[in-house]
Amino acid sequence: MKIVRTNLSGQLLRSEKEYYGGEFSFLEKLRSNFGGSPKIIYHFGIPSFDDLDTEDPMEFTFANFDLLKRGVIIHANSNLRSACVGLKYTEVDCIVLTAYRIVKNFEGRIITIYRGVLEVKSKAGDIAAFTVLPGVFQTIKNYFGKGPLASEFHFEESTDPPEEDNLEPSFFRFLEIIDLMLGVK
Repeated sequence: MKIVRTNLSGQLLRSEKEYYGGEFSFLEKLRSNFGGSPKIIYHFGIPSFDDLDTEDPMEFTFANFDLLKRGVIIHANSNLRSACVGLKYTEVDCIVLTAYRIVKNFEGRIITIYRGVLEVKSKAGDIAAFTVLPGVFQTIKNYFGKGPLASEFHFEESTDPPEEDNLEPSFFRFLEIIDLMLGVK
C-alpha cells in the first residue's frame, strides 16, 4: 500500500488522482455507487495509520474508502490527524468481509443484526483490518460487492454462536464490541 499525498484539506493531489486513473464522473458515481464508503474503524496493518494512534482508549481511527478508476484510496482520520494510502486494483489480492451475528431484542421480537471484520489483502502480502459496525454493515457489503472490486470481494459468515445484545447504553456496547474484536474480553 502506497502513501498518498493530500493537500492541507485532505483532498488528493492531482498527480495522485491521475496515478489511480482519475475520479469517476458525477453520473458514474450516482449510477454505480463508486463514491466514498461509510466510515469504519481501523485496527491494524497500515503503518501510516498506526502512527495516528495516541493509545488513548477513548480515541478511534476511522477510515473510509474511495474508488477511483484504477485504484482504491483509503483515508484515515483520528482527532484531526489524517493519513491516506492507495492501492491499484491490480495490487488487490482480496477483500474479505466476515459477518458476526448479534441477537437483539427489538420492540419485543428477536432479530439478528451483523457487525463485521473487513480485511484488505494486497498481492505484496500486506493485510489491513477494520471493524464494520452494525449500522453500516449492509452498506459496506454492497459497496465492495459491486463495482471494480467485486471479483476480489469475498463475504463469509462466522460459525460462532450469535452474540447477545444487552441493555447497556449504546456507547458501552460499542466499546464492548471493539474489545471482543481485539481479543481483550
